[in-house]
Amino acid sequence: MIQTCIHCKNEFESRKTQNFCCGSCYHASKKAACPDVTLICGWCKKEHIVSFKARHLQYCSKACSNSATKRSRSNLTCDICKKEFEVITFRSDKAKFCSRECFDLHMRDGNQGTITLSCENCKKEFTRKYTQRDRRFCSKQCANDGEFNGMWHNIIAGQKISEAASKAFIEGRRNFQKGYKSGYFVSTKSSLRMFYRSSYELKALEILESDPTVISFDTETLRIPYLRLDGSAHYYIPDITAHYVDGSVKLIEIKPSYQQFDESVITKRLAAQKYCEIHNLIHVTWDETSLTNLQES
Repeated sequence: MIQTCIHCKNEFESRKTQNFCCGSCYHASKKAACPDVTLICGWCKKEHIVSFKARHLQYCSKACSNSATKRSRSNLTCDICKKEFEVITFRSDKAKFCSRECFDLHMRDGNQGTITLSCENCKKEFTRKYTQRDRRFCSKQCANDGEFNGMWHNIIAGQKISEAASKAFIEGRRNFQKGYKSGYFVSTKSSLRMFYRSSYELKALEILESDPTVISFDTETLRIPYLRLDGSAHYYIPDITAHYVDGSVKLIEIKPSYQQFDESVITKRLAAQKYCEIHNLIHVTWDETSLTNLQES
């Protein structure tokens, strides 16, 4: 297809409809439609030529722009030290402090950078940054010493936990997710090395190992699908699967008594019972009382 360039009027061949024969003609046409503009610098008052797109610029160079900005300044009084200071005019409605030091002093409510505190343990005075004004002890040694440690041997899984955490566990307000005694138990009966996640599980494995009615057992061998309280799909994994001499198979869940009535635990238990009815299995839950009775029998 033979076409005529709008700018240079030369003929050119193209497969599609075009107004220009090349990029140079296109840009030259744009420049002709939007010619350069002559402006007067707002600072040095000299004339300068800019492109049509830059016609809004007030200054001919960055140096003139900086000089004009520096010239437009306002004097204010610092809210802290009451000294006068100078800021760019467009910041005059926001600036309140003459320096970073005055700003930090304002953030500290007039207090100095450091504060003197008294250690609750050794009663000695020590200094800390004002941002650390809630510190109670002068060192880690004082924080972990004696009655201030707050850690003791608790009957729950035989772990070291604080008194507040222990009370929360007993009342069912907190799950014992961390701090369990864990490790590996080697079973001669099953010829397996099993991982246990608490001292309760270890005690259960020892009971099964010494029980003559148990043929074999293993940990976390099944995955039972169930729906959580929010409707999401998940899997419940029984702690131990035990095979007995009489042919029965038990799915054993190890749970402290204070967790027995948690909604999540009940949901898992119902799913396990339904699964056991279908597959002719037995689901049982062992708590600290059950483990003690089994160990003594």
